Amino acid sequence: MSHLKQQIQADLKTLQSLDLDILPAKIYYGEMLKFFTILWGSFLGIQLIAARAINNMGVWQDYFERYAEHESSIYGKMWLGCIISSFVISLFLLSRIKLYVIFKYQIRQHLQTGLLLTRKMRQIACVFYGLFAFFIFPCTLFCDPDVTLFAAIGAIIFTALASQLLIGMELTRVGVGVLLEAVSALFGKNEKSERNIP
Repeated sequence: MSHLKQQIQADLKTLQSLDLDILPAKIYYGEMLKFFTILWGSFLGIQLIAARAINNMGVWQDYFERYAEHESSIYGKMWLGCIISSFVISLFLLSRIKLYVIFKYQIRQHLQTGLLLTRKMRQIACVFYGLFAFFIFPCTLFCDPDVTLFAAIGAIIFTALASQLLIGMELTRVGVGVLLEAVSALFGKNEKSERNIP
């Protein structure tokens, strides 16, 4: 049995008996706010870069000429759509941020594969960002500038599907998918027991 397989087996046993402590509020909420802000800013930046690039290519020139008297309103809707959609996407990913924060501060040090899992989680985030950046351009290209919100919805759906496939393949290849499932199960068990406390 390879060294990594032995580490995974040992970590699976560790996770079965691991009891999570209460994470200090300052660390938990501070990290959540930090990562949420990074996500929101990143997704907003990606969308604005896509919109600017498409506008500079002249794709929306006819649209702006047709509605020249409403140009400021169109730009306002475009900005608002980007801000709202990036905020909603970040809220959608908040549960993943929570898992990462708890893993980083309460679980990683107990696992032999803790650093490997942290590295894989960061790679997953990079793949997700990359796919979103890839899909936002064509989705924005086929939308009018004042409905960029719908471009972001399309891009996040395509990103979720593609990242699920790619990330699943990579985790299966390395063999840590079962370990991440065990970590998720530990979170679920912990949340369930907290809900049952009177």
